[in-house]
Amino acid sequence: MTGQAVRLLGGMALAVGLALPFMMPAIAGIATWKIVLGVLGAALFMAGSRHQP
Repeated sequence: MTGQAVRLLGGMALAVGLALPFMMPAIAGIATWKIVLGVLGAALFMAGSRHQP
């Protein structure tokens, strides 16, 4: 897969991820913005806890 195709797929995935909270206001009674916020917080926590060489 070329770099251009990877960037295109990544951009499309990001666009869908950004639009998802606005398309589905709640999942199992939990507002999607809270789910997105939790996922982003977990990603930041994991990125910050990696050991630097």
